[in-house]
Amino acid sequence: MKNFFLYTLILATFFTSCRGNSNTYTDNFQHELTSVTSENEMKDVYREIKFDRKKSDYSENSEVKSLDLLYGKTLLKFRFLEDKTFLAIDHENKEMINWSIIQFNSTYDIDLPTAEKSIHFLSNGDSDFNGYFLFPAPTEEFPSFYLYHFDGKKMTFKGFYASTKMNSSEFSYHESTQKLMQNDSGKDIPLEFISNELDLPEFSEDDLKKIQASTTKKPSFQLKDLIATNQFLVKEFDVNKDGVSDKILSHLPYQGDELYVFFGAKNSNEFDLALQAKNFSEDGGNQVSSINPTTNGFEIITNFPDRGQYQVIYSIEYQKSRFILTKITSESYSQQKKETERCTQNLKVDLAGSEKSIANEIQKSSPNCVTTKN
Repeated sequence: MKNFFLYTLILATFFTSCRGNSNTYTDNFQHELTSVTSENEMKDVYREIKFDRKKSDYSENSEVKSLDLLYGKTLLKFRFLEDKTFLAIDHENKEMINWSIIQFNSTYDIDLPTAEKSIHFLSNGDSDFNGYFLFPAPTEEFPSFYLYHFDGKKMTFKGFYASTKMNSSEFSYHESTQKLMQNDSGKDIPLEFISNELDLPEFSEDDLKKIQASTTKKPSFQLKDLIATNQFLVKEFDVNKDGVSDKILSHLPYQGDELYVFFGAKNSNEFDLALQAKNFSEDGGNQVSSINPTTNGFEIITNFPDRGQYQVIYSIEYQKSRFILTKITSESYSQQKKETERCTQNLKVDLAGSEKSIANEIQKSSPNCVTTKN
C-alpha cells in the first residue's frame, strides 16, 4: 500500500510539473505571437512623414514651374507645364524614377502654392523606397486626393479618394484593408474611395524636352548662400561617421531658429542638404550657444543669454538615415533657494516631423529631475 501511495504521489507531481511547463510555453508563445502581430501591424500602417525642405519657382515668367521636395536623401522633382504635371525621383543623387506624368490637379479651382500643401508622403518607417503619395485632385466641396504607391522602381496609381473634412490633417494608409485614413482630433476617419481610373493628359516629346531643359540635377539649397548671410553659427565635423567632414549651420541668437545639416561628398568639395529643422531656440528664452560632436551625432547647447543660469542640451543621433532626438538634459540654478535642478528626458523623436508633432512627442515624455543644495 505504501508503494501504491508513493507511486501515485510521483505521478501527480509529474503531471503537475508538465502542466506548469505547458502553461509557461503557451505564455511565451502567446507573447512572441503578440510581438510578431504588433510588428506586422506597424508595417501595415503607413503614416505621414513631413518633408525636410522645399524649393519652388512658380513665377509667371517661367513656362515650366517647379517644386523640389526633400526628405532624408530622397528628392522629389515636380515640373508643371500647362495642365500637365511630371515627377522624377532621385535618391543620393541617383535617378530612381525618370520624368513620368502623374495625376495632379494644379489648375482646376486651385493654384500651385495651394496644391503644394496637398502633397503628402506616407511611410511605415522601413525605407524611403516604399511608401504612398497623396496628390491634390479636383474637388467641389471637400479636399480630394490621388493615391500612388512608390516601391523604389515605379509609381503605381491606387485610386481617387475624397475627404469628408474641410481641413487637411495627418493621413495614414492601412495596406491590408486598403483604407486611406484622415486623423481628426485623435480619431482615424476613412476617406471615400471614388475610383481607380486614370485620366492622364496627353503630352509630346517637345513637352519632355522642355521639362528636361528646365531641370538642374540638384536642388537649389546652397550652403554658400546661407553662410554669406552672416546669420549662422557654422560648425564642421563628421556627423554621419563616414570619414568626411560635414557642416552644421544654426541661426545666431535672435537671427532665426533654423538648423541645417549638410553632408560632405567623398570625392568632391560639394555638400548636400541632409536636414532642415528647428534649432530649439526660444523667442525671449534660450538661444543656441554651441554645437558639439558626439559619438553618434551631435548636441545642441542652449543657454539663457541675459540673466540667470539655465542650460538645455539636445542630443541628436544619426540613425538609419534619420536624425533622432534621443535626450534632453537641462540644468537650472536658483539663487534664492541656493539649489541646482538637473533633469533628463529620454526620447526617440524623428526631426523630419513637423514642428507641432515634435513638440507633441516631447510633451508625452516626463523628465526625471534631481535637486541638489549648493
